Amino acid sequence: MTVRLRPLTADEHQTLERLILSPTAATRVVTRARIVWYASRGYGVPTIATRLHLRPGTVRTWLQRFNSQGLVGLLDAARRRGGARPGGKPAPPRQGPHQLGFPFGV
Repeated sequence: MTVRLRPLTADEHQTLERLILSPTAATRVVTRARIVWYASRGYGVPTIATRLHLRPGTVRTWLQRFNSQGLVGLLDAARRRGGARPGGKPAPPRQGPHQLGFPFGV
């Protein structure tokens, strides 16, 4: 499956280069920016995957995400944190050894 990178705007190009050289950006975001940067230079998916030690499917995923969402697509998506799982049962209350029938101190 061939994935073609859409043309970059001047702002996107400048932001990608800043991300690639950033000492404080998250490593995952820098790697994703490098994927897009290499693709903008005409490198194919297998070459990008080899250079960045990634699987070709990973490279395709991030190129497709960039094509559809732009630079925002390179950032981590928000993940659900803590709390009860939707549709799941609440965890049972914690019990000590006496409630479970074990003698204390064993």
